[in-house]
Amino acid sequence: MMDPATGFELNRFALRCTYLVVLAAMVGYLCEQEKAGRAQAALLARTLASAQQAGTFSATFRIIADSLLQLFRARKLQLFAQEAATGRGYLWTATPAPAGGKPDVHMAEVAPAEWAKWTKPASAPELLVVRSLPDGRCELLAAAPGAHRLTRLADEPPSGWCAGQPSSLALNVSQRIGGDWYAELLLFDPDSHGTTLDSLQALAGLSRNLGPVLHNAYLVSRLRSRISAVERARVARDLHDGAIQSMLGLRLRVEALRGEQPQGSPLRSELAQMEAILQHEAHTLRMLMFQLAPPDHQAGDLGATLMAVVERFERDSGISTRFVTDIGEACEPPPRLAFETARILQEALVNVQKHSGARHVVVRWSTTATGWVLVIDDDGCGFEFSGRLSHDSLDQARRGPRVIKERVRLVKGSLAIESTPGCGARLEIAVPRMI
Repeated sequence: MMDPATGFELNRFALRCTYLVVLAAMVGYLCEQEKAGRAQAALLARTLASAQQAGTFSATFRIIADSLLQLFRARKLQLFAQEAATGRGYLWTATPAPAGGKPDVHMAEVAPAEWAKWTKPASAPELLVVRSLPDGRCELLAAAPGAHRLTRLADEPPSGWCAGQPSSLALNVSQRIGGDWYAELLLFDPDSHGTTLDSLQALAGLSRNLGPVLHNAYLVSRLRSRISAVERARVARDLHDGAIQSMLGLRLRVEALRGEQPQGSPLRSELAQMEAILQHEAHTLRMLMFQLAPPDHQAGDLGATLMAVVERFERDSGISTRFVTDIGEACEPPPRLAFETARILQEALVNVQKHSGARHVVVRWSTTATGWVLVIDDDGCGFEFSGRLSHDSLDQARRGPRVIKERVRLVKGSLAIESTPGCGARLEIAVPRMI
């Protein structure tokens, strides 16, 4: 439409204005994308630098989780990882920290029977979105490679992604790390700039760079743990082959010299005292060896492991010890729980030998509806209190074996001690199912 007086074309003007607005919007969008990309690159560089200095797996995970929670302003992060070589699965959960603080991180081992709650359907792609529906159900959306939109899947989301998660949206990235790890990363209620698909693709890009860092930290931590176990076993062997054998030989020599002295001789009395000291110190070294050597646990047979710990303790300490259990292989706890339970029993038996003066010990291992129970009964001197104290009461009164309390807390269990001074003590350790 043209004005005859001025020669002004209104339609062309409007069209050019529209082009200008669209061009400005595209330039603004590209600037925002570039700004977001630079922010992600800067965060990735800072995270990698901090993670390399962390030293431990837990510290590395905390740094990575904190960075992702801040970047996406998410309510919660979850990482489920399973290792094919050992058949073990773990679930880490991180929530944002208060201003200037560290994120709250929890870890739990997941039994293989529970893995389906945390792994995507076999037919689903690696990038997924879980969205809550008005009726309370959840739907699963997928981002195919190269796609510009999300597609609804017929598969139901895993129950662990929805159950107990009051979320409107969750981003999921699946990946294989290091050839032997399968991982699922979930961000709940992210509030980053851009579309849901943009956020999902950004999370995928970051996870591809951060996954190997986390895997390397795990490998280093596991190597350190193995080196520590090997070193403890070496020290135990050196004590057995060196100091203990020398002390036993010296004790036999002192016993022979004592026999050569006449009755009533002061030297004979001195030699008897030396012999008693050597016998006591050799016994103490045997118990130190028992404490140093880690339990030889075979997966799927914790009962046999606990039995071996009891038999070795009886042999090294001379205290009559009996093991009772009614648990079969079908009720086995996960590997990490099994190992920690064996270490708790080992520490409890060492305390019995050191402090109780007991002549008889009974160890019971049983199962309950919520987990497992380990009971250690002895007929020694008992603790300095009379009655039964719970874990919290022991902490408040600053009583009870500190190392055992710490180990029980590591597996989210509970400890109760029933004591009768002069008549013995009873330790009850409740070990819950992790998931």
